[in-house]
Amino acid sequence: MSLLDANGGAVRDYAGVGRVPHPGVPIIAIPTTAGSGSEVSGTTIITEEAAHEKLLVISMYLVPEIAILDPLLTYGMPPALTAATGVDALTHAIESCVSRKATKLTIDFSLRAAGRLARFLPVAFASPDDAEARRECLLGSLEAGIAFTNSSVALVHGMARPLGAKFGIPHGVSNAVLLEAIMRFSLPGAPERYARLAEAMGAVPAGTPLETARAGLGIVSRLVRELHIPRLRDLLSREALDAQLDAMVREAVASGSPANNPRQASPEEIASLYGEAF
Repeated sequence: MSLLDANGGAVRDYAGVGRVPHPGVPIIAIPTTAGSGSEVSGTTIITEEAAHEKLLVISMYLVPEIAILDPLLTYGMPPALTAATGVDALTHAIESCVSRKATKLTIDFSLRAAGRLARFLPVAFASPDDAEARRECLLGSLEAGIAFTNSSVALVHGMARPLGAKFGIPHGVSNAVLLEAIMRFSLPGAPERYARLAEAMGAVPAGTPLETARAGLGIVSRLVRELHIPRLRDLLSREALDAQLDAMVREAVASGSPANNPRQASPEEIASLYGEAF
């Protein structure tokens, strides 16, 4: 609303990076999930339901002027929403850490966020009124939001957006069903950073960085199962996936996010990863 009030037109006119010409009214953000990190982000996702497409709008004019974080506002989230939004935040932390645009500062934020979320997200899921867990998850979401706003996300988000748009899957769940397969694919591209993530999430260093990174993959896989995130095959049929596969690959590549991945994926590999996640 702030964007359209100041600039007119339709949201599609501003899809992409840096296409918003003028700032709108100041935004005050008060998150009620933990979460998207939108309270510190210049990224907005708009779903065009008629086209089954998610539009990505990125502009510093969309960054809120003020962010107010109150963990009490997250207590009402049901467990499934706690899980989905929490895995979204964890994916932000992971992808911003290994992004090709990452810096020392963003990596530090990413590692802190991953550590908080890996430790406290299961607690918030099992005990919704746990004050410490709710606070730490909200802080982890904030830290991950600061990180990805400055280093961008990567292949998981690039593939999750069209998956969610085509099949009506919540964004956090779309990330979760793809995360394990894409991490496994990406580990050889940045084993040292994935190893640092693994240690931040509680893994004990083991042998080479790649071996430690694989331990981190195990932590993520167990966490997703512990949070009762459905599998992709629980959400749609293989026939439905295959019918949309070419369009999803095109939209994933066009989003630009896969270009930030530490291991580059061809369109054929992206299609294969959708299949592996299924």
